[in-house]
Amino acid sequence: MARGGINKALVAKAREIVLARGENPSTDAVHIELGNIGSK
Repeated sequence: MARGGINKALVAKAREIVLARGENPSTDAVHIELGNIGSK
């Protein structure tokens, strides 16, 4: 069964979470926050 895709809203939310932790919202940090799903 296919998973739903990643959209801009999910990336924005993940970025906000990373920022709230005081971390740099790098591509890797956001990718990890999204659960390492999808490609960078």
